[in-house]
Amino acid sequence: MAEDRFVDPSRENFDGFKTLPRDTPIHMLNLVRLSDQAEYPADHPHAGKGLTGSEAYAEYGRTSGAVFARVGGSVVWRGKMEAIVIGPGDEHWDTVFM
Repeated sequence: MAEDRFVDPSRENFDGFKTLPRDTPIHMLNLVRLSDQAEYPADHPHAGKGLTGSEAYAEYGRTSGAVFARVGGSVVWRGKMEAIVIGPGDEHWDTVFM
């Protein structure tokens, strides 16, 4: 899937991120596009459960929330994309948060 190229940072980008000052908050914009059906490798615990993309993402949020909280992370803003003002008009996002 073409969108997969934006899931994991490149080594160069991650190295640049690690050089940011640690004495100020870091805000990360998350643009999320959900699949109709979640896809998992055969050995994944959720494989074959028939979860929608929305259900799978909600499960990810439940399990990852505690991890982010332990390192001081939190959602500071959440919303629904309504329109693209600057950028490609054919893009869409199901949920957006910082």
